[in-house]
Amino acid sequence: MSKFRLLVSIVPVLAAGIVLSGDAQAQMLCGQRASIIDGLNKKYKEQPNAFGISGDKTLVELFTSESGSWTMLMTRPGGVACIMAVGQSWEQFPATSKMTGL
Repeated sequence: MSKFRLLVSIVPVLAAGIVLSGDAQAQMLCGQRASIIDGLNKKYKEQPNAFGISGDKTLVELFTSESGSWTMLMTRPGGVACIMAVGQSWEQFPATSKMTGL
């Protein structure tokens, strides 16, 4: 199975595991960016770690916590944000690290 197919098949399952508040309606995959970020901070202590802009002007952000939890958030022009992936055990390369041989 290709990485893309695997990602497409598991992202909804992973994202469904994110609970931004106690009620069932808050378990959405997409919503207002500010509300999602507030939930990530309050529930998981996740803070912005990295970001990039894709060719279609979509903002892609990575939020991480000291405990190792992480969330990838995509915000489209217009402000709708969607959780693309979540996980545990995030590790950051040292700032001086150089990737070679790629």
